[in-house]
Amino acid sequence: MSVYTERVTILRAPLADSVYGQVRDWSKVRPAGAFRASVQPSPGNQSAPDESADRETALTRLRVYLQGSADVSAEDRVRWRGTDYEVVGQPYVWHSRGRARYTALTVQVVNA
Repeated sequence: MSVYTERVTILRAPLADSVYGQVRDWSKVRPAGAFRASVQPSPGNQSAPDESADRETALTRLRVYLQGSADVSAEDRVRWRGTDYEVVGQPYVWHSRGRARYTALTVQVVNA
């Protein structure tokens, strides 16, 4: 039985020139790959009141494990079950016995 029971899509945006230099143009996002994954809750999910409005802000953070060595970077986003998550920090490829076993990454979305 596989632990990779979910499907995620890596999203990548091209660089575009702006007055601040080069930035990601998320209006031109494209899929960079689709992977089987294990998606798990991550410590650090929080809900906090927004000081400027009468609502709460929720931060949802997940750990995503992809089989082998996946082409994903800190500048990418991950789409899972119709929601786009930002990658937090650099993904980590776990090696064992000279072989890439999985790629681990943390993703998050802020819901206001």
